[in-house]
Amino acid sequence: MACPPRKGQRSGQSDEHLLPAQFSQGLHSWLCRDLRRIVRPIRETSRPGRRIHLLRRSLRWQFHKWRDKTMTRTACFACVCLVMFFGRLGAQAPPPIELVEIAGLKSTYASCAHVSFSLKNISQEDLYVEVYAERLESDSWDYEDHPYDLKDPKSRNRLVKRVLINPDMLKPGSSLPITYDRCLRPTFIKESDKQYRKAIIEKDTKSATPAPHRFRVRVYVLDQGHVKFVQDVFSAPFKRLANENSAGSSAQ
Repeated sequence: MACPPRKGQRSGQSDEHLLPAQFSQGLHSWLCRDLRRIVRPIRETSRPGRRIHLLRRSLRWQFHKWRDKTMTRTACFACVCLVMFFGRLGAQAPPPIELVEIAGLKSTYASCAHVSFSLKNISQEDLYVEVYAERLESDSWDYEDHPYDLKDPKSRNRLVKRVLINPDMLKPGSSLPITYDRCLRPTFIKESDKQYRKAIIEKDTKSATPAPHRFRVRVYVLDQGHVKFVQDVFSAPFKRLANENSAGSSAQ
């Protein structure tokens, strides 16, 4: 393999025309120059202080690399375990057992028709219940205007909810009849009974589709003389129709 011409050598002149002494001298200087390029970094790193510094830096870099990789793998493994655990927990968790049974409702009622139904304690312990009417608006269930405990119609006229201590409990297996009058005007409303009733019917008439209604039963147990909330039980939805002749079909 031909080498490039050296300094002082013409381009057309080859190494064959050089004198042996000149050729050996040029070869020696060329080898020494390349060896210095290789030996210099090795000699520098062979110094005790620099060798220890490079060794520490290499070990530190390897440790950080191993730590980052280990932490990433551990975090991924933990996430997979949590997803599997909660997924299995949600799949295996049985639905809560309702403590109260709601019976006697129909699928449709007139705007101001009375709604009568019953609550039955199907649990093995005494329960305290509160019953509230709800309606569906904008894909969300909310209390009817001026909510009150349907079990106690007089509470409709109270603006402040009372605190119960040692209340009347619903015994296991016993039933409680409830009657709901939607158009019963609270005493703090200044308009007349007729105006209050008319406003409710007009609201149902203007609705493009009848809004679903339902009842929420709040169930409590007695804990050291005070009621303690345990669950909500919801009735089947029913509809309110402004035309009273179209109401009355049974829901259950």
